[in-house]
Amino acid sequence: MKGSGFKYIQKIKVIDMSIKYSAKISFVLLSALVIAIMTPLVIYLVNFDPSEWNFLMIGIWLLFVFFILHMFLGTSYTITEDKLYIKSGFIKYPTIAIASIKNIEETKSIYSSPAPSFDRIRINYEKYSEVIVSPRDKAQFIKDLQKINPAITYNE
Repeated sequence: MKGSGFKYIQKIKVIDMSIKYSAKISFVLLSALVIAIMTPLVIYLVNFDPSEWNFLMIGIWLLFVFFILHMFLGTSYTITEDKLYIKSGFIKYPTIAIASIKNIEETKSIYSSPAPSFDRIRINYEKYSEVIVSPRDKAQFIKDLQKINPAITYNE
């Protein structure tokens, strides 16, 4: 609209403000994982017969190793304006509405979860849902969730 005297001002709104937390990794858990993964290879190599070299078996084993290590090392938790996203390697867990989180508590649970450490917290949300995580900076992670939803309680 030339000559109308109106100026077009572009409004910029920050839509995707997010904080990403890396998972804390336990040396003991990582060591146990490495031993569990390496044992079959060591047994195979000890009993190695050059005439029976099996590239398919080694290839499958290497894919398995890559998959497990990627899951272990690729775990992260992302907090946005109103959601918590949990990713462990190739797996994306269901999105959690931060408003639905009721409480957070310390846990020593060894259940399978996106938490590659024994220093874990359980997030209880909705009516009966829970997830166990292990953010590297646990205190700041909890504070950031409580900034968005002050009703979240934390039980040490």
